[in-house]
Amino acid sequence: MKFAEYIERHGKAFKLFLALSLTILFWTVLLACFSPEEIVAWLGVKNGYAVMFLVSLFGGVSALTAGSYFGVLLTLAAGGLDPILLGIVSGTAATVGDTVFYFAGKHGGRTLSRGKLRRTLKRMSRWLNKKPKWFAPILLYFLAAFTPIPNDITAGVMGLARRSWLATVLPLVLGNITLTIIVAYLGYTFW
Repeated sequence: MKFAEYIERHGKAFKLFLALSLTILFWTVLLACFSPEEIVAWLGVKNGYAVMFLVSLFGGVSALTAGSYFGVLLTLAAGGLDPILLGIVSGTAATVGDTVFYFAGKHGGRTLSRGKLRRTLKRMSRWLNKKPKWFAPILLYFLAAFTPIPNDITAGVMGLARRSWLATVLPLVLGNITLTIIVAYLGYTFW
């Protein structure tokens, strides 16, 4: 298969791979040439928080973009930005991105193609609906705060299970803030 045919068939996947590769390469070169303090000084403190907000909003803690997300977070924390403020800014923005998957699960669940993914999500949704109402928000908080499971999956399952938006967003935002504060403190302390 020629390169042009490959791009035509797998254009979106190739563009995503290329964008992620270039982002990782950019941060690797940037960190090899400059210290985190120099990067923050160049960006400025206010711009550093804005960059973290945008990276969190569009990258979030997804399985595909976690490397660049945590790389930026660690760099900015090691550069001297406040870990708690980074956690609040980043966790809130990541949750906004996760709500897209909640609504996709809630409104788009019936349009999933038949297959293994649909069966798995339906099985998870049925399991969740058998639990008491208080169980899901607590589970969601701990999954968001202390595990590497991408929040877009759990938010989608909550939407598919027809759980309330508030019962999904509140534990997600608290979990995302907790996780990013922990990671930011690690970068701030050990880098």
